[in-house]
Amino acid sequence: MSRYWAEIDSNNEVLRVVVCDTLEWLQDNLGGTWIETCDPYSEQKGGCVRYCGCGWKYDPDRPEKFAPPEEGA
Repeated sequence: MSRYWAEIDSNNEVLRVVVCDTLEWLQDNLGGTWIETCDPYSEQKGGCVRYCGCGWKYDPDRPEKFAPPEEGA
């Protein structure tokens, strides 16, 4: 089953979002820091990180949360 992953930079800003089966494949082949996010087209269940997009921020103190640029981190 494919999963959605967001690559974040050192400022916790999302650089890109990809679909991939495993975190290990991303780390081995693309490097970077990846955080799992949700499929924007499926119903989101409790505990699932919400979908994000490029330029959004990731809050490591609230790992269930991604915020669009206008909301801040």
